[in-house]
Amino acid sequence: LLILEFKMLGRLVGDPIFEVVAERAMDKLWELRDSKTGLIGNVYNTKSRSWDDPMSGIGAGIDSYFEYLLKSFILFGNEKDLSRFSDYYDNIVKYMRRFSVSDSNVSNFDNPFYFANVNMNTGQLQNHWIDSLSAAFVGVQILHGDLKAAIMHHALFYGLWLKYDALPERYNWYLKKCEYALYPLRPEFAEATYLLF
Repeated sequence: LLILEFKMLGRLVGDPIFEVVAERAMDKLWELRDSKTGLIGNVYNTKSRSWDDPMSGIGAGIDSYFEYLLKSFILFGNEKDLSRFSDYYDNIVKYMRRFSVSDSNVSNFDNPFYFANVNMNTGQLQNHWIDSLSAAFVGVQILHGDLKAAIMHHALFYGLWLKYDALPERYNWYLKKCEYALYPLRPEFAEATYLLF
């Protein structure tokens, strides 16, 4: 989803087609949300017109969707983007958030504040891992004004950074171990940290 890039490109070159096509793609994804949970999946098959992977989360494969809705509103002022972001953010909190801000303890890494990957159709837990791309959601929380939750969420990634000297590509929070020790210098945690401080 390159809505920010295509909107800006269209405006820079004076051709609205880039923005129109990007908006059409975002509109279609919005239509494809589950009617009960309001969530979208991770992989949509355009040939079969169905979700190949119904996992919904805040990390790889889906992180740009809600991030770009909010940033598109901030950059271009489109109220539809803000409304959609707000609805989607509420659904993320409702179905994915584990532990409330008052239940979690920053100093207790065994009880972190995190967002789980869930099935888009049921909101039920899909797996037991988080990935490094989900650190981008901390920045989204900050831009949205959910500062207390952002601080708690940032503490999880900071704890992982301290433990592994970088963010693991994938961490299993149930087993409390790194599943992929790869770190391709992703900027998400750096951006979130910058926005936080």
